[in-house]
Amino acid sequence: MSDFIAPVDDALLRLRADLHVAARRRVRRRRLERLVVATIALAALGAATALAASSWLGRNFTAADLERQYTVVTDDRWLQCGGDGCVKKTGTHKQVEILPAMGVSFVLPSGFAVTIVPAAGGIGPLPTFLDAERARYGLPGIDRASGKFTRGSVEFTKIGGSWIADLPDGVKRTIAWRRETGSISLTDRSPDGSTLERDLHAGDVVPLVPDSIDPRAHTLEKAVTFDLPSGARVHIFPTFNATYVGALPLPAQPRPAQTLPRTEAERYGLTVTSDSQALLSIRRDGGKWHVVLDAGVERTISWNAGDDKVTIRDRRSDGATREQRVPLGHELPLVPFR
Repeated sequence: MSDFIAPVDDALLRLRADLHVAARRRVRRRRLERLVVATIALAALGAATALAASSWLGRNFTAADLERQYTVVTDDRWLQCGGDGCVKKTGTHKQVEILPAMGVSFVLPSGFAVTIVPAAGGIGPLPTFLDAERARYGLPGIDRASGKFTRGSVEFTKIGGSWIADLPDGVKRTIAWRRETGSISLTDRSPDGSTLERDLHAGDVVPLVPDSIDPRAHTLEKAVTFDLPSGARVHIFPTFNATYVGALPLPAQPRPAQTLPRTEAERYGLTVTSDSQALLSIRRDGGKWHVVLDAGVERTISWNAGDDKVTIRDRRSDGATREQRVPLGHELPLVPFR
């Protein structure tokens, strides 16, 4: 998972990864006794929760929702870093994996996506190979010469933050978020003074610049994406009848292979090749992905080649079922949030 920038000390303002170039790298932000962020697999879920698979569509992921995802780790060891360097720590703390499905992803014209998770208090940056695009749209990043963090046109407050991007034709797009409520709003202001407002919700994937992305490109807004508890992502493109585990094939950039531990890949119904790459198999007419979740819930994710949606069907051990169709441009947790 990409790192997130939040209004904390300078050392925590540094990012170590992005969503596409290093899908296995994750945000870790530690606040001993109150909040510590590291890597986990989500805890077991009850059957009733599992049958609420797609209920996050159209909702905000709040700070309280994030709190419910924490688990307590005892006798752990880690590095706690600040302005004076890093110190080895041991003890008990809380930890959680920050997943893109907890926030909203904005796809840039290059195809790279930047994710905002309000509950985590931050926004992901662009990698250095996209410095020009980062500067064009006012995104945060790391200055190559000085190594210092730059905010761009992103502002952080105690309650949330905002990002202003200059679009073509003089339109100013303001994306504002609130940490406690998990809300994200998008406001476009035209040169003539008119405004257009829109509320976004957890799991939404939208282009930052309208009509700027090649319709043939396999980019995030054309997929239904599922986040594994570890932070790995599985992208399904029913229109193209294609799937990717991990990074997407950005133009003119090498796509790193996604390697998962065999136990994790097999646990979630993925195929592992001889070189440890994880794959989701497809047929000419579409595909099915079958996963057995905790509490015996069977989840089947299916699509037909050429469709603009993916169907999720959950079946409980007592025979109760839930089915929902998820349109393109959404990201969901494979294992439902608590």
